[in-house]
Amino acid sequence: MKNKNGFGKIEILISIMMIMIVSYIIITSFMENSKKIRYISMRQSASNFTYAVVTNIASFSNHFNVYLQEVIDENLLEKIKNPISGGSCDSKESKIEYIDNKPYVTLKCGNYLIDKEKITANFNVTIYKISDWNKNIPDSGNYEKKELYTCLNNNKYNDYYEELYFLYMINKDYNKKYTSINEIDSNICKYKKNEYYRSKNIIDDF
Repeated sequence: MKNKNGFGKIEILISIMMIMIVSYIIITSFMENSKKIRYISMRQSASNFTYAVVTNIASFSNHFNVYLQEVIDENLLEKIKNPISGGSCDSKESKIEYIDNKPYVTLKCGNYLIDKEKITANFNVTIYKISDWNKNIPDSGNYEKKELYTCLNNNKYNDYYEELYFLYMINKDYNKKYTSINEIDSNICKYKKNEYYRSKNIIDDF
């Protein structure tokens, strides 16, 4: 049966299906390209972070390990926007480490991570998809383990932190110059450490 324009129902259905398929391909292609752009933006942010530290290394007490929060506190860099899922990148885990006198960058943005990478001219560094830290070993996939610290007698610190960032917080908040967590006065912080785990898998969609 044909309508007044001479098209049958089957032809109309086929046309609609073809339009839907083409639209799906276009939308999928756009989303994939958009995702690639966000990954490129994250790599660019890692490069900018590295440059801010390298050119101002004398501003930091520990020249071998500089956290993003330290750079922000020195007004050398604004918070880094998370280009993938919104919000800001993690200033407590993102850092620059000097290894053999060369800077390596770690940038954590939500559940995406650039982990201890040397920035190259084409920003072609690995990006991982990670879970949150947990006391339990992930059931499947690759994972990493890390010792994290907190205070038992100081409500100011209600989370677990990497050792050197933990030390940085104590020094900043109490105007101290501790070089080791073993030097921390127990009246300020009686610390505790626990092992934490998170899944960590290379993303392959860029």
